[in-house]
Amino acid sequence: MNSQGSVKVQSSKFGKRIPTFTLFAVIFVLTAFSVAPTLAQTTTPIKKIEVTRYNSLEFDDKIAPDAQRIIGDVEFRHDDIIMTCDS
Repeated sequence: MNSQGSVKVQSSKFGKRIPTFTLFAVIFVLTAFSVAPTLAQTTTPIKKIEVTRYNSLEFDDKIAPDAQRIIGDVEFRHDDIIMTCDS
């Protein structure tokens, strides 16, 4: 207490920084949670190669376990690309 009967409170040098830090922390957390669903939606879909034509399909474990060979007049499609081969 001072001579006038009031109590003097000293402010800390960090007194004004804590609310600013808290504000930035809250903004950061809200931004992080709002961006995460957006990033999940922008993943590219799985692209598939379609086998449109072949003469025979053989399984050959000598090549690799569960290996499949497509033989004779083979045609593959991927988007607008067509690839043909004999086996």
